[in-house]
Amino acid sequence: MNKDRIYFNQSSQTTIGVEAELFTVSKKDFNLYPGAPAILNKFEDDIHVKEELLECIVEVNTGICQDVAGVRSDPMNKIAEVQQQANEESTDLVSIGTHPFASWKDQMVTPSPRYTKFLERMQCLP
Repeated sequence: MNKDRIYFNQSSQTTIGVEAELFTVSKKDFNLYPGAPAILNKFEDDIHVKEELLECIVEVNTGICQDVAGVRSDPMNKIAEVQQQANEESTDLVSIGTHPFASWKDQMVTPSPRYTKFLERMQCLP
């Protein structure tokens, strides 16, 4: 399955899924750190662990869930695996809306055609 493509399938009943965007931070100073590439190397064939726009973010998403209980339990094991890999890379994961002191302008953009095209469309070039 191509990770550069977003797949949507029809379902005869209502389903739900979520994604968690987890920031990678340095264990020394808790500043944002471009740790996603090293973590993602260990999850190359896993469609539930993906790159994001910035190299300091790892996305973990659920499978197709039938209810909210499934959404709550589905990502927990995968996030634990990603956390373990982050620890092996001397980084940590945080789930926050915005980092309290890091500037997004200082972060490295993921070198992906998907994100390059996105930034060109938005007229926001790094």
